[in-house]
Amino acid sequence: MMTGTTGYFTKKDNTAISQASITEDTAARAIYTTDGKQTKRIQTGLNILRMNDGTTRKIVKKQ
Repeated sequence: MMTGTTGYFTKKDNTAISQASITEDTAARAIYTTDGKQTKRIQTGLNILRMNDGTTRKIVKKQ
């Protein structure tokens, strides 16, 4: 970032995530295809997972 007093380069604060948190008890409660059908296993392509903690994740499985 350019400023008139310090020149072209100025130090900026870090805005990244400090630490990721992963819980071991998170598991898929249900797996769905893109057309809304529930499956027992992850299929090739896009899958929608409903997790035990209430979140939803989109997973792409390549062959």
